Amino acid sequence: MVLYRWKVYMDYALTYTEVNGISILILIYILIRLKGDYGKSYEMRPLKKLSYSLILVALTDAMWALGESGILPYTIEANHLVNIIYLICVTISAYYWFVYNEIRLGEYEFFSRKIRFVAMLPLIIVSVCVVLSPFTKWVYYIDVNDGFHSGYYRVIQIIGIMIYLVGASAHALNHAIKARNHTRRNEYIALASFFILPLVLNVSVFFTPVLPVGAISMTLPLLMVYIKVQDTRIFSDALTGLNNRRRADEYFEMRIIDYHPNMVFFLGDINDFKSINDTYGHAEGDKALILASEVMKTVCGEYDAFLARYGGDEFCIIWEMTDKRPPERLINAIQTNLTQATIGADLPYELTMSFGYAKADGQLNGSQILDLADDMMYRNKEKAHKGRK
Repeated sequence: MVLYRWKVYMDYALTYTEVNGISILILIYILIRLKGDYGKSYEMRPLKKLSYSLILVALTDAMWALGESGILPYTIEANHLVNIIYLICVTISAYYWFVYNEIRLGEYEFFSRKIRFVAMLPLIIVSVCVVLSPFTKWVYYIDVNDGFHSGYYRVIQIIGIMIYLVGASAHALNHAIKARNHTRRNEYIALASFFILPLVLNVSVFFTPVLPVGAISMTLPLLMVYIKVQDTRIFSDALTGLNNRRRADEYFEMRIIDYHPNMVFFLGDINDFKSINDTYGHAEGDKALILASEVMKTVCGEYDAFLARYGGDEFCIIWEMTDKRPPERLINAIQTNLTQATIGADLPYELTMSFGYAKADGQLNGSQILDLADDMMYRNKEKAHKGRK
């Protein structure tokens, strides 16, 4: 009987150690990759802190199992310390996921100290309750046999975690519903789905208490989100955040193969962009590119059109029209909004664009459609250039 119990404890400890060891290896891999990432530091910082806190969760979870099984010497003080670190770090992980989620959604006002303090309140409350638990038994308590038990108010910690995870997912889902850009919508859906695995695995603990779900329940979704971020970067332009040419070519080819009879391919180019760079410097040229891309992003979102930076000061738009109105209305909308944005930005130069387009008719291949759009664009550029002389 004793031998059987010892074997059960060993299997139990081994399972915890293996699962948490896998979590730690995945998190170390993510941290190594993040160290060399070119991503914006304010985006990567919460992701790194989330990874570090999950490593602590995995380590303390494994130590707890090894102590419970008798493999490691385990005093009641060590038991309390391990559980306090574990419970607080789980909540910290949820908090940093919430921060990362808000930044990815473009909620830059989150950097405000007041908003950060309000967002940290659940974490602060949970941490205080956990630290006081050895004396109050609020979140957990240790019995006379060194066994761990949920405290009278363990729900406080669960609510704190759910506020962050469910709140982040609900916000991301709201953005996904409103997003017109296909790439952005997929990214928001990936963010919204983060909480599903932690929720399912943590609920399963009530039915199978020995499952080591603490670290792995967040590590696997984090890995999936990281892969999604890397994928987004591969297909994104670093300066403007738009789809890049690689993504545009793949999307265009896919639409040609599927053949959408109402598809229109646009090419747009900033007029006299070289002059802007030569006269005002490359920093001002970058500013012009970003302003033009923001205007087109807004308009293309309203028209549910695909937008990409095609190279240099050239952009492409792929639009599947839903009615018989001419394609020029999208161009006119961009030109109108660009004029207003230029006035609002108080630029020392006039920022305008020339466009060309070609319709898919089932007879033209991708290269021919691109050539037709390119020819029209350069004819319009010449007209615009002559008009300014």
